[in-house]
Amino acid sequence: MKRRDFLFRSAASAGLLVPALSRAAPCAPSPMAVQGGSSVTTPCTSISMDADWAARSSAPGVFCSHNFTYKNNARTQLIASDADLRATGYQVAGTVSTILWDRVHKLSGNGSLRLDMPASQRGTYGDFGFSFDGIGATTKNTSKHQFYVQFAIYTDSVYRNFFYGDASTWGGKLAIVQSADRSFEPSEIVIRRDPRAGGFLQSYRYTPNGGAEPFTLEWTNLGPNYTFLPFYDAGSPAVTNDATLRQRYGNDYHGLSDTAGTDPNYQNAPRLVANGWTVFEIYIDQVNQVVKIWSAPYGSAPKLIMGAMNARIAPVGTTDGSSFPAQIYSGLQLLNYPNNVTNWPTTDTFIAYSEIIGSDSAINFPGGFTLPSPGTQVPAGYPPAGSREG
Repeated sequence: MKRRDFLFRSAASAGLLVPALSRAAPCAPSPMAVQGGSSVTTPCTSISMDADWAARSSAPGVFCSHNFTYKNNARTQLIASDADLRATGYQVAGTVSTILWDRVHKLSGNGSLRLDMPASQRGTYGDFGFSFDGIGATTKNTSKHQFYVQFAIYTDSVYRNFFYGDASTWGGKLAIVQSADRSFEPSEIVIRRDPRAGGFLQSYRYTPNGGAEPFTLEWTNLGPNYTFLPFYDAGSPAVTNDATLRQRYGNDYHGLSDTAGTDPNYQNAPRLVANGWTVFEIYIDQVNQVVKIWSAPYGSAPKLIMGAMNARIAPVGTTDGSSFPAQIYSGLQLLNYPNNVTNWPTTDTFIAYSEIIGSDSAINFPGGFTLPSPGTQVPAGYPPAGSREG
């Protein structure tokens, strides 16, 4: 496997920051940006970010972790430059000069992975891959079939609120779980930002015939108290009216409206934090065909925002389509892919990533929050009559 060399431009001054092990996140009454690791959104709980990261990244079941502090698995060599950061993974695609090591927008450790979207470079993006073999790996020997992946995304208000295009715009990819060095692979699980304003979230799997199938709902064989929030409607008959969808699913349904960002009915919908960090955790189970996604602002309790039974992902033993095939799932890609957007912001913007963890066991969210048990989130009208996968 050939590692792609990239050239980077640094957004920070030269030098090396030493992790502040005593740095703590103060109790905050509302969402706040985490810059330099100094503040987070919490339910009035103080979090020492470095200590919290140390606990989560070394918990039982963890098979890989990366917070863009070290450039090797042994954690004996600190990242000191953009060139060091690039050596910790793959550049899968995109514009090299926009992939940076950011020492301002960070959580634990020394920095984060930053993907710039300059106003002067329409359609610019970066795509950074991380193998489950660990930091700096150019191999794909660790394949997982029942596992959890967690990571944090920083989004500023420009990226989060900008209207990149209408519903036909297929862009805004934020994360892909399947392989560290390839995309458009069957059964890859994708989280993306709805291209319309508001920072709302969607998820889908890539199909063997080259299509993208949104995850909907699957109620077959679920217990009476097992419910989750949908991204898309799966009722019968299908409806596209947002008011009807909210009646069917409750106000937590994010809808598909171009006015979602200003509609008060969407206030509880899953969405990215503006000028702050959003934490995601994905569970993929090839054996039982289950995919789930939880999310929360950094320092808050996670919420199950997508779930699919009978997820129709490829069975155990399936390999990716690379020249050096490996069994899926073997890695994670972090990206800001703006495919075929019709609008582009006139102000520079970016997204940043930090605190990647892969584990065979459920991963606590920052602050020690565990994943919610089934049946604890039940909007009105669940389950809707006739709902099923696809």
